[in-house]
Amino acid sequence: MMKFKIEVEIDDEEKSIKIRDDRKPLDAKEFNGGFYLVASDGELKTYYVLSYGSSADIGWAMAQAINDGWKLPFVRRLFFHFSEWINKFITKIGSGYDVDGTDIKEVADRWEKEEEKKFH
Repeated sequence: MMKFKIEVEIDDEEKSIKIRDDRKPLDAKEFNGGFYLVASDGELKTYYVLSYGSSADIGWAMAQAINDGWKLPFVRRLFFHFSEWINKFITKIGSGYDVDGTDIKEVADRWEKEEEKKFH
């Protein structure tokens, strides 16, 4: 079981962001760019979003995460699912969690099957 604490310190006057966690031996990372945190529970239909700073930097970081993590199946699935949801909203197909009136679990299962076909 993994359990650790993440601390985010945003200084609006200095325009800086410090992120640290209590795993050892990791040091705090300091940023002058952007910060974006998303947490959710699809079954409970609840989410948390916090963003601060430069969206261009956040976009660059997301692109780097795809490039660096492409060989990791979880990162690949995460970005494909994320992209699928964004596409649903942008093209106005469905309405978020209640995509075309379908249960979220059914949608996730369908995407998982589609993913298997793409990568195997």
